[in-house]
Amino acid sequence: MREEDRDKGSGTGVSLAILTDFFAATRAEVEAFDFAEMPQEHFPTVQFKGLDPVKMATLHTLLIGADIHDVEAVVARMPEPLHEEDGGELVVFALPDAVVRGLADLDDNGAARLAERWIATEEFKMEGWTRADMDPVLSELRTFMEDAVRSAREVFLWVCA
Repeated sequence: MREEDRDKGSGTGVSLAILTDFFAATRAEVEAFDFAEMPQEHFPTVQFKGLDPVKMATLHTLLIGADIHDVEAVVARMPEPLHEEDGGELVVFALPDAVVRGLADLDDNGAARLAERWIATEEFKMEGWTRADMDPVLSELRTFMEDAVRSAREVFLWVCA
């Protein structure tokens, strides 16, 4: 993804206040990590603004074929928080295996169908995302998840508000 796309977070050109990094590590590495440092300095990382835990729960719901309009189903799929600092301004979540493997295992046709459904959710609509915004993000996430699965690492979401 181009640096300017990472910075703007969506097609609106509006900078989103939530920074999100996905990083691959073992659970033991994360539990021992000092989050006063940035994960990208120590672990394989992809960076996006605005891919928050709610969007990831929505993605999880779509990947397993649950009803996306069932708020309780989406909330039940919120990633598990592992670490929190500064009153919740910095939180690290573990992504469920269903998300990591679900993205890693998608073929191009499945990814296109997923992109259409994910971009149509309220969370992305409110921020003005388009399919042109989504396609490179989803492509980079898929590649990152494939690498994580190959290297037997989990994927974590670092969120800083």
